[in-house]
Amino acid sequence: MKPTLVLNVVWLLVALAAFVIGRQLAPRAVVSAETESERVARAADSLLSSKAGPSSEKDLAATDPGTDTRGGPSGFDADQPAWLQQTSPLTEQQMESAMSEVATESDPLRRAMLFSQLLERLTEENATSAFEALQDKGTGWENRQNMALLAYAWGRIDPEKAMASVGEVGGMGGAWTKSAVLGGWASSDAEAAIAYVEGQTEGRPEEAMAMSMGLINGLARSDPDRATEYVLGLENGDMRRRLIGPIVEEQTKRGVAEAATW
Repeated sequence: MKPTLVLNVVWLLVALAAFVIGRQLAPRAVVSAETESERVARAADSLLSSKAGPSSEKDLAATDPGTDTRGGPSGFDADQPAWLQQTSPLTEQQMESAMSEVATESDPLRRAMLFSQLLERLTEENATSAFEALQDKGTGWENRQNMALLAYAWGRIDPEKAMASVGEVGGMGGAWTKSAVLGGWASSDAEAAIAYVEGQTEGRPEEAMAMSMGLINGLARSDPDRATEYVLGLENGDMRRRLIGPIVEEQTKRGVAEAATW
């Protein structure tokens, strides 16, 4: 064999061996390079996240237990009244002051919100103070609405005292306030409220109708079947026709199908 041919064969074998070895080593190098790149990317992301801090209000609330995204620490705005942040029951003096403050709030939406929250703080001990404070705010339409809501709430927790207190108002204003008390009373103790109404043998027919209406309003919400039984048992046909209305209204709210079966 010629020396030149031998030399060419040798170089061909060397080149082929280099190519095979290169093909075997190249994937490992690529995988290694990609793995290292991924590690660097993850480290960078972690570093950037820790530097940026919480990315949303939800994340902020999670990192700070004392922060509530509804409006400042513990969910209270800076201008919310102190009684709203108080966890213990309001005293008589605190309730009187709070009711006066809420009744004179100029923003109607804020006033309605605070009044609703204040009624949730009503107790047997401070209810009279709330009633007297609201009485001092006049007899306008809005105040009468608030008085009815207060009477309803009072009727649920201390109805007998509420009836005695609002009875001192007198006139139809007092009768309709009693009606609201009876609504709250009927929603919490229906049979006691019914017995009270049936025991009232004195007074004008208008007052009797107002109290019966309040009774049925409360009873229709809590026990429509009992309300229906009571109304159908009345001997006065005119009163039956007038008192069936609140029951029909409450049944309709529950859906047409349920109202149809009633």
